Amino acid sequence: MTDLVHRVEDALIQWAMRKAGGQQSKAGEILGLARTTFQSKMNRT
Repeated sequence: MTDLVHRVEDALIQWAMRKAGGQQSKAGEILGLARTTFQSKMNRT
């Protein structure tokens, strides 16, 4: 289940980054996430 959640989150992050023109803070805003939460999800491996 965790793997599925990570794949969905990754897809949403990629979508938000495209919509935000590559701006992390704006992408986080689009997803309703704080900047730090968004960055930690982006840096997840």
